Amino acid sequence: MCRLCRARGVGGPFALVENDPPSSSHVDDDAFVPCRVARSVLAEASPHHHRSHRRVDAPGSAARVARVVVGAGVAGACAAEELCRLAPDDDVVLVAATDAVKAVLDVERVTRRLSVVNVVERPIDSALAYENIRVARGVVTGMDPAARTLTLKLKRAPPTSGDERDARREGEGEGEGDEETTLRYDQLFVCVGAAPVVPEACRGDVAASVTRTVRDVEDVTGLCDALRRARRALLVGNGGIAMEIVGALCGGDGGGGGGGGDDDAPASDAPPPRELVWAHRHSTVGDSFFDRDAGAFLMGLLSRGGTRRDGRSRGGNAAEKTRKRRRRGKDDGDGEDEDAAGVVEGGTSTVGGGATGPSWVKTMTSALESGTREPFALRPRPDVELRAVEAAGDDDDDADGFAAVAVLSDGERVPVDLIIVAAGVDPAPRVAFLPRDVYARGDDGGVEVDACFRAKRAAAAGGGVDPRVFVAGDAACATDRTSDPSTRWHQTRLWSQARHAGTFAARVATDHADEDAFGFNYELFTHVTSFFGLKTILLGSYNAQTLEGEPEEDVVMYVRQTYDPAPCFIRVLLLRGRMMGAVLIGDTGGLEETFENLILDRIDLSRWGPALLDPEFDVEDFFD
Repeated sequence: MCRLCRARGVGGPFALVENDPPSSSHVDDDAFVPCRVARSVLAEASPHHHRSHRRVDAPGSAARVARVVVGAGVAGACAAEELCRLAPDDDVVLVAATDAVKAVLDVERVTRRLSVVNVVERPIDSALAYENIRVARGVVTGMDPAARTLTLKLKRAPPTSGDERDARREGEGEGEGDEETTLRYDQLFVCVGAAPVVPEACRGDVAASVTRTVRDVEDVTGLCDALRRARRALLVGNGGIAMEIVGALCGGDGGGGGGGGDDDAPASDAPPPRELVWAHRHSTVGDSFFDRDAGAFLMGLLSRGGTRRDGRSRGGNAAEKTRKRRRRGKDDGDGEDEDAAGVVEGGTSTVGGGATGPSWVKTMTSALESGTREPFALRPRPDVELRAVEAAGDDDDDADGFAAVAVLSDGERVPVDLIIVAAGVDPAPRVAFLPRDVYARGDDGGVEVDACFRAKRAAAAGGGVDPRVFVAGDAACATDRTSDPSTRWHQTRLWSQARHAGTFAARVATDHADEDAFGFNYELFTHVTSFFGLKTILLGSYNAQTLEGEPEEDVVMYVRQTYDPAPCFIRVLLLRGRMMGAVLIGDTGGLEETFENLILDRIDLSRWGPALLDPEFDVEDFFD
């Protein structure tokens, strides 16, 4: 360590690595030679040096960073920001695949535990304006847990001039030019998200030219361009993103939902009507979010010609419905995820930027509204899967001019110009650099974490947790939190949970939080979003999550729904008289706060039964 480093206090978060002289308590001042850390400090002190974000050096970097955050989605951005804020004397390195980050701009409280978060994509320089953060643009390709090092493939910065671009082309093949370096960490935060699931049928050469996924920011732009030219599109998937696509393309006031539309005949010079074929393997829509009641309600909105957004009535009659619960399968994870980083087209996976985020539908809708084409007419195809994508042949009816033919599991052949895949996410590919023999994996492929989001060690590695490695966002499998019987919280891969997980992990790492998670909502699952133009609120075990072992006769559901004058759907789930969860869609009169309190207070509601949903029963005043 040189005298400059000692004077500046360098050596806590930074440790010298190979090729640097060992630290010494005595340095000959007459023979002073700055070490590599000191040289970087001197370079940054230059008046020509921009200090907002310091890039990690090329191979052979002498800096050993204390805290490394991998991933620039919501979880990664929140973790990096919280680390910088709570530990300003430590250095933080954010490993990002692009120069953009998901920034949380503001939070609007709906209830005490339910918030609407405004998430936008911004340049890292402006989103994370901290002196102690460094940005490494690249991807992690390997890890040595014993040495606490990461192998990082750095992405070269874009050329700034034509001469530089030409110089790079000379002697370089495609994909060459990236550099590798090694980062050493004291603490590691893995926030790499999850990769989109692409059906096997979409991995062939024919499918590659017509298939688009909606997991990455760049995908939205490409999808909009493809939709403008498409006469018929096939949508594969049945989760949150799939429903948002249907709402954007077919729903809305005056939209073409359910094949409806203007009764007047189109003008002779008008383009032919467009069609969206929605293929999903469940009998009702939104299976990864809802049961068949809520799915049927939303489908009814589309069949009526779109949603209505201006009604305020709470009219309707409460009706009691009890039935056997449907066991939840593997989490499809295709809600409004923020952390997934990947672009998959035709089965080719590459590392991309942060995922689309909660505002991507607005971006797509605005882009499409700039055109003159009419909305898509919706043709639902439940209980089917995509089996193959083939080139159009002479034997295919009405296939003239279409790019390909999609073959469904029931044998139907659908000529299409575009296939949109929104079939969920898989965290396993994104965490492949974490050795499986060292870090345990959950059933969904994510890294198992404890209640503090510390990575669990595999049985072969002795079990327990690694106190230096945290995993947050889609990459984590939070079984401990989900299985806690004292709460009504469960993991669903959403941007709202990614925000909490990244911030919480950073606070635990800096000794500002512990397993009790004071200040964080791990008591009750809450989520607010919008489907088909209607506000949708999900509370607790709204679809009987974590209740699989309970006797069937102990679970009761009460449902109320209306379409006119304003669409409204409310369903509550009670276990032995105590409310476990609720779904509220549309204008529900502010019942979300009351239901939130009822779930947390665990009051026995048996005596009121279905009257809880009766609009004449003033449940708010009674329990408040």
